[in-house]
Amino acid sequence: MFKYAICLFAVVYLVNSKVSVTRFTQEGVVEKINDCAKKLGTTNLSLENLVKAIEQNQEVEVMKKLNLCSLKAVGTLNDDNQVDYVQGSKNMRLFFPENAEEIITKCFKKLEDPIEDAYKMSVCMLSLAKEH
Repeated sequence: MFKYAICLFAVVYLVNSKVSVTRFTQEGVVEKINDCAKKLGTTNLSLENLVKAIEQNQEVEVMKKLNLCSLKAVGTLNDDNQVDYVQGSKNMRLFFPENAEEIITKCFKKLEDPIEDAYKMSVCMLSLAKEH
């Protein structure tokens, strides 16, 4: 039932989003993001909200924290809040197969301020993904 709800939500979301949320619905990804939302003390945050916030480059602190946690949860960032180039590259090829190398080259950077820089990295990823 949960899978059907996610599919329905994704279809509705596609009408308003330039980047399809279905890119990120591989096994376990949604659950990891939901776990991050719980760690932040809220269940009102979702993958759909996060993608929309990043697309619009919204300066919302809780979304930035959800983004950082999510990138760590899927392995794009390591425990030191830096890009894990091996796993991060795999993720980009999975999520953005049409231009993963461009995203890796242009968006993967050393993070000085993990919350802010990880968010900028995600904004970069989605802005490049929208072009294809």
